[in-house]
Amino acid sequence: MQTYDEFLINKAHYKHFLKVADPVQYDNYMNHLGRLAIHQEGILDLVTKLIQNPKTELNSTLNLHWELFSNDCMQYLEMQEKTKCEANEDDDVLFPETKMHNSTPPTFKMPPVKKRLNRMANAFLPRTQEK
Repeated sequence: MQTYDEFLINKAHYKHFLKVADPVQYDNYMNHLGRLAIHQEGILDLVTKLIQNPKTELNSTLNLHWELFSNDCMQYLEMQEKTKCEANEDDDVLFPETKMHNSTPPTFKMPPVKKRLNRMANAFLPRTQEK
């Protein structure tokens, strides 16, 4: 079960916070992660079976949770696709392709080198006062 504290800080800080603030909950959390690592292959096999054949009957609880989980996953992925599409559309509106590729870059002509050097030299030389 996730608490609000977990959402407010990153996982490394949350583990440290939990270890100090609530050692019992920290032990439960670490136990959960350990069991998840042990059963990882079996869980992946179950998920693969359910993806390949959604009508697979495991038990009522797992089937209900699978339906909720798969719907949440699909909503998440659809939202990610929609966000990417909207971001691409915004880029097209802000920077239309026709204006970017057809515009000519501004031109700037540098004065000849000799004139530039003379200007620079004159800027640093002391001025003599004529009488």
